[in-house]
Amino acid sequence: MGYASKEKMAGWDDLYEDQFNTLNQLIDDNLNRKHNPDLIQPLFFSMLKALEKAQERMQDLGGNETLKQDWYEKAQRIKDYSNHAETLNKKVIVITMIDQFLRSTY
Repeated sequence: MGYASKEKMAGWDDLYEDQFNTLNQLIDDNLNRKHNPDLIQPLFFSMLKALEKAQERMQDLGGNETLKQDWYEKAQRIKDYSNHAETLNKKVIVITMIDQFLRSTY
């Protein structure tokens, strides 16, 4: 998946556009009950970086402060869980959590 024009980038997808193919491969691997460490490790760190970028973006947005605070609390819980993701299974869970969280955000 890609954009016809970088100027038209908007929403959650521009936070980790470069990882779409890897995310799709991860999903396919999960359906086939496989884990590829060479795929999961870099994706794990890339998704954590995307979450950090989203946090920076949220700081610049106006709107309901209570909703923003709730968003930050959820993001922090994901980060806290990621600190204990030592196995490939847990890293896949973190990747999925971040993906779904950002999809629901933007």
